[in-house]
Amino acid sequence: MEDGIVNPGNTGDLGNTGNPGNEGGGTSTDGGNKETSAAWKAQLKGDLKDNEFFNQFGSVTDVGKYALDAQGKLKDAIIIGEGASEDEIAKVFAKLGKPEKPEEYKIGKPENWPENVPYDVKSDQEFQKVAHSLHLTGKQAEGLHNWYHELLGRAIKEQVEGNKAAAEKKETDRVNAINALKVKWGDEGWKANIALASRAIDTYGGEGFRDYLEETGLGNDPRMINTFVSIGKAVGEDVLVTGDASGITKERLKGREGRLTYPSMNKK
Repeated sequence: MEDGIVNPGNTGDLGNTGNPGNEGGGTSTDGGNKETSAAWKAQLKGDLKDNEFFNQFGSVTDVGKYALDAQGKLKDAIIIGEGASEDEIAKVFAKLGKPEKPEEYKIGKPENWPENVPYDVKSDQEFQKVAHSLHLTGKQAEGLHNWYHELLGRAIKEQVEGNKAAAEKKETDRVNAINALKVKWGDEGWKANIALASRAIDTYGGEGFRDYLEETGLGNDPRMINTFVSIGKAVGEDVLVTGDASGITKERLKGREGRLTYPSMNKK
């Protein structure tokens, strides 16, 4: 047990018993005290006689007082070493401040947690289990938890602010592009082209496509508007012939079944 938390072989700093060099509790450097110290140290055997540790004591009584004081401080000490049992280890960490159960760690949502950002309570529960398995004290667990969530909260805040700035820029760009189209087409041209794009969406977009454009916001995207205006203008009265001539004169479709009748596709 030489690797124990407490080394009972070194008790020089276990407490202040006064200056034990004389019966009154004070050590002096006068010749009389040295002679007294030398007299009782002569009773020591072997290397103990020359050990400087004993120079602080003026008599055997002083050594006895020191020993009793050290014994009082060591009586509740837990000494562990290699091969210590789990129970012995648990007692040591309990003395240091480890709670008995994981849920006893006092952690939770930090006061400065970003607003409108959900806080994961389950993560705290997992953290408590890990902290307990690593024998963290209450203060250690709390400090680590606070540090991590301060770091995480700062990163989330930066991300939210970045997303907000990106969304604002995107909206500004959209409005600017819409205004550019209005300037290009004029008021009457804008109305006519929007109506043309709307008909193109209804005709060629398929079921649910308009809802999709509205849900995603693409319906207000200038590029999408311009695209469907272009489709409407390019198609004009041309149709995709499928063999069903409903609403179209058979004379117009004669010999053209199964062909796209875009003018550009008929060029040679």
